[in-house]
Amino acid sequence: MEDAVNITICLFIIVGSIFIHELGHAIMFWLFRVKVQYLLIGYEIPWLTLSFRLPLNNLLDRIGISLAILAGLTRPNHKEFNRLSRKKCIAIFSAGVLMNYAISILLLLSLGFNLFDALILPPQLMLELPLYVGKPISEIVKTYLNLPVIPIRDAFPPGHWALRFALAINVFFLWNALPMGNSDGACIMAEIFRKPEK
Repeated sequence: MEDAVNITICLFIIVGSIFIHELGHAIMFWLFRVKVQYLLIGYEIPWLTLSFRLPLNNLLDRIGISLAILAGLTRPNHKEFNRLSRKKCIAIFSAGVLMNYAISILLLLSLGFNLFDALILPPQLMLELPLYVGKPISEIVKTYLNLPVIPIRDAFPPGHWALRFALAINVFFLWNALPMGNSDGACIMAEIFRKPEK
């Protein structure tokens, strides 16, 4: 029963971290008076996605969640979005990662780190993640989180392991700032090098 509760907590943390990231983008859209047509937690796969309309006429049309939860999407009204300046677009693409960075700082502070360490640790932890590629998950958890895998409930006071897991997920999302694939970092780079319209 406890394992099921722990797995449920982990899923809520993952979904919550993705939602916070996408909410960062959405807030910036709203600040620049761009309507969000769709906010999705997960990959947009029709038969795995549950979505519904919201009565937020000037802010948001639909919100959804997918069983493929390791991504997110904030789709704006493209006509309104295309009229924005380069600086505003960069601010929008940066907002998701900045939200995850802010959450990482708050989690580190709640784990007892001082403010200076809380500010510099998330990028450092993010850059160390590739060192764990190909290693067993249990070794990553032990090394990266300094957290014995079994039994979780005996390793820390109640809720402490969940804070560490939430920190790991939010630090992982900082990779989205790097310019690769469809990441926010790639969108930022595209905006920086975009030729101005004549």
